[in-house]
Amino acid sequence: YWYLSKIAVALGDIASAQGDLQAEGKARQQAQEILMQAVAAAETNAQSHLNLLQIQVEGLQRSSSDPTATQLKQIETAYLEVTDRFSSNAPAFAALSTFYWMCCYYMGPELAEQNLDQAIQAAEKAAALDAENVDYAITWGQLSFRKASLFGHPDSAFKAISIADRALALPAAQDGSGPHAWANKANRLSIFSFLANCTIECMLASREKDASPPPEWLTQAEEAVRQIGQII
Repeated sequence: YWYLSKIAVALGDIASAQGDLQAEGKARQQAQEILMQAVAAAETNAQSHLNLLQIQVEGLQRSSSDPTATQLKQIETAYLEVTDRFSSNAPAFAALSTFYWMCCYYMGPELAEQNLDQAIQAAEKAAALDAENVDYAITWGQLSFRKASLFGHPDSAFKAISIADRALALPAAQDGSGPHAWANKANRLSIFSFLANCTIECMLASREKDASPPPEWLTQAEEAVRQIGQII
């Protein structure tokens, strides 16, 4: 069902590029109907619900006007229903986190920190449910660091660095051979790149405030850059 929906969207995009101004909207409606059939056929499968929500979110993002607060609230309610029903499903909470991060932009600055906090909470839940998933750990760390950068919460920067350090110990971030060797190397590169950016930005922010950054930040930054050089 998911691939059929993506084919419908792709065909709509092609027709739209050829001048059919109605094609994209009709194609997304068709894709949504296909995914609604998937929900009906696999109602107890969390991914069928997430796929439907994803196509709905993509439709809002592709719209010529920004989504309204009412539209976003409806999507939020649907995501929360999925996470309530599938409370041990890590991808559901990861998708909820992505949605709240999107809301930081669409719902304006007055609600940005609240939405970011909700994105962090959902990302943390996803990482807890799938404790060996590097992507979930990195997302949690990145969102925590954004809170530190955007809203001046230094504790969130320490949290982000701690999350990244722990992610380096995950099985999918270890050097080795075999079919997962390149994927593991990519994971290590992603983590060390994040650590380097995070620690360097934290040091610069501290110096702008005439404060002395913790000495371990310099050590971590140097080690992260060294590791990046070895991986590349």
